[in-house]
Amino acid sequence: MKRTTFLLCPDRTSARYLRRRVAERRPAAGVLVGTWPELLQQAQDTYLLSEPADSWSARLGEAAAGIDGAFWQPSLALAPSETLGILDRVLQQLLAALAPGQTLDAVRCPALSPRGERYLADLVRLQDAVGHQLPPQLAVLEQLLSSDASRALGTVAVALIPGWPELNPRQQALVAKLNRDAGSAPDDAFQALLDETSRTPCFDDPPAGLAFLQRNLFTAVEQDCPPDPSVQFLAVRDYLQEAEVIAGMVQKALAEDDSLGLDQIGLLLPDDARYAPAVREVFALAGLPLAGLPESAEVRDLGREVMDGNFRLEKMEWPPEGKSFLAALVKGVASPPELLQLLEELDQSLAGREGPAVAVQQARELLAELQSGMAGQSVIPWDSLLALAAPSVSHDHGEEEVPLQGIAVFQESLEPWRAVRRLYVLGFNAGHYPQEESSSPVFSDTDQDQLKQLFAGRFETAADRANKRRRLFKRQLAFAAEEVCFFISRRDAFGKRMGPSTSLTFMAQLFGSAEPESLICELDSESGRNKVSGLALAAPATPVVPRCLQAEDLDLGCDLVALQTRDDGSLYPLSPSRLEILMVSPLAWLMGRAGLEPREWAPETLDVASRGTLAHAVFEWLFPVGSKLPAEETIRSRVPVLLRQAISTIKPFLLGAEWQVERNHLEQEVLVAALRWRSLLETLGARILGTEVWLEGRLDDLPLHGAADLLLSLPDGRLYVVDYKKSKSKKRKERMTAAYDSQASLYRLMLETGGVSSAKSPDAGEAVRQAKEVGVMYYLLNDQVVLADTDGWLDDALDEVEEMAGDISGEALKLIRQRLVEVRQGRVRLNRVDDEERFDKEAGIKLYALDNSPLLRLFMHPLPEEES
Repeated sequence: MKRTTFLLCPDRTSARYLRRRVAERRPAAGVLVGTWPELLQQAQDTYLLSEPADSWSARLGEAAAGIDGAFWQPSLALAPSETLGILDRVLQQLLAALAPGQTLDAVRCPALSPRGERYLADLVRLQDAVGHQLPPQLAVLEQLLSSDASRALGTVAVALIPGWPELNPRQQALVAKLNRDAGSAPDDAFQALLDETSRTPCFDDPPAGLAFLQRNLFTAVEQDCPPDPSVQFLAVRDYLQEAEVIAGMVQKALAEDDSLGLDQIGLLLPDDARYAPAVREVFALAGLPLAGLPESAEVRDLGREVMDGNFRLEKMEWPPEGKSFLAALVKGVASPPELLQLLEELDQSLAGREGPAVAVQQARELLAELQSGMAGQSVIPWDSLLALAAPSVSHDHGEEEVPLQGIAVFQESLEPWRAVRRLYVLGFNAGHYPQEESSSPVFSDTDQDQLKQLFAGRFETAADRANKRRRLFKRQLAFAAEEVCFFISRRDAFGKRMGPSTSLTFMAQLFGSAEPESLICELDSESGRNKVSGLALAAPATPVVPRCLQAEDLDLGCDLVALQTRDDGSLYPLSPSRLEILMVSPLAWLMGRAGLEPREWAPETLDVASRGTLAHAVFEWLFPVGSKLPAEETIRSRVPVLLRQAISTIKPFLLGAEWQVERNHLEQEVLVAALRWRSLLETLGARILGTEVWLEGRLDDLPLHGAADLLLSLPDGRLYVVDYKKSKSKKRKERMTAAYDSQASLYRLMLETGGVSSAKSPDAGEAVRQAKEVGVMYYLLNDQVVLADTDGWLDDALDEVEEMAGDISGEALKLIRQRLVEVRQGRVRLNRVDDEERFDKEAGIKLYALDNSPLLRLFMHPLPEEES
């Protein structure tokens, strides 16, 4: 009979380290090193046990929903998945504390508070309702404990260190059974290797400050210790600067100490996904190899991503039926049977389709979830369906590279695996070292203590978990022989202030400091940098006076419009928005035309442009081509759904709870604007010919193209080019009065000199050709005002509708033509410092184009008196 010796370790890093030691010192067949899940799998394979049916989650959900009056019912109605997750964790915690064969029915704890006693009784009812079924891992344990050794393929002898890892009663019973069935204990040599791996290293003559910290952290001392350079606390800007400063310190240390090797340096990373990529990139640039850095890659949920009204997977549209499916949803699905029919049709169209196999499978699984969510519903539960369809990002964890001569990378929640001389602790901020332990949403701290007494110490409280993490952190620090540097970020990735770890308070007490912050050296100050030992500083350099900038118009001697051409050599068409930029700032236009605009990073925000994009999307879906105007009650019910759909595909960060106020405000704005627009369309008897209609034409000899928001046909055969603006009407009216409005007028010019290049409505092109006259209309969504350049087309009695008869674009087109002549000759005029004020006052135009690059305001002509 085959005998397997299994050396049990707390986690994968300690197992990896021990595995290497076994291979180097005591290689043998039939020896495995691993963690508890790996031991469980090995035991299952040895005893020929199959995986238990994993119906735990489903049964738990059904049972929780069926217990009337239970404490979780209000939460379950509002947040079912989160509530079931909490119930799962708490119930597993209670079951794990039971001895083998014991059930929750017999548990009574009169010392609990009335609230705790009621909650425990409800959890006992929940365990009864699931038929005393155990969660998968505990069910496997029960199977193994009752299995017959005579039917096993072999035996498994387990070597372990008591308390490393900590095991619950069932786990301890399984280890005892496996060793009984094996007949004898594992070889003493393997036990010795395990003992050696679990032992905290001892160093000869460690520095006083570091040794004092390693011995006494989290304990009270009568006599403090003066701080020394062996323990340093450095504050930097953010996590990226942490990596940069540490890389410099490592390079400096290696250059100054020939005896220091890469394998004698360690990094301790917090459990924060941002740190590993930053460390990997910075240390690769510095030429410093790493050992044990976690590999993790984001995996997109392609099957759920919906973009531009089509399913797009890796820039490939599939299936074609997706368009009609989404179009049907946008027009409105009246009942659950209609939606179920659409979902079924889409699922059938996906079957057998070519494309990314994983993405196709994800999409079909999503459709099955949506169909399941519709079961038994009398109305369509849009909110829950949208929540199901929201795309998510998962992480694929790959194998870590562990070269012998690499800087050791430890992780906050895992065992250290190599003794080092110098240790750099990254992310020493609040919530880490140790990780912050959240309070139980079910049992208070006092009730948890009572349960611990009831279960003879086997129930793990929040305080127990916090102490375990403290012990691990203390053990991690004990693996440094000469120096530990703690790095504190003052800001997170969004610029929000961050404080140091709570452990700094305990450390300050050890070093006799009443103020923990006094131990920290701020690297953004010269005094702070001067206090740090081993900091890599740039060599001092003589300041160089910057050259005097000359603001002179450019003469580049070539046709700048020809910077962009098609494959056949013809000019790439100009757009109305770009021509407006040319009108107000030729240099801004040139930088855009030449692809020289900076690619700036900024935190996600709901700015004016984002509001406009989302509102445009809702209007396009709410008022589609070829459909009757939606009723007011339909608009009120559809706007929240369509706005959420737009946010999910365009600005998904707005779905976060912290953006709820902004979402609600935007929803109300769009709703009011949509109701007003519907009323106006009904009064005019207007028909929508096309939305986002691509037009093409010419301005003199130059090609134009652009997408008009809306083409609107009146009953008398006249046609409006409509542009939605997410703003108020004051500035637009000033611009039209001053004849500096160009955008919609250029769309009209395209209709007159070219026409529709492609339209969502097949009859749009023909309707444009037959139109008696073409007018320009703006609908200002923020104050629901309509401005048009026509005369007598609209009823004077209409509220908030104004026809501004006359020329609204003459000055704009005149200036645009002048600019085009100049740039075609290679000349580029720079702005003057007073242009922003002058355009605002004389033309009603805000010069947002000057925000496209910081160079635009840097190179401006001064006023004449400033020159003199």
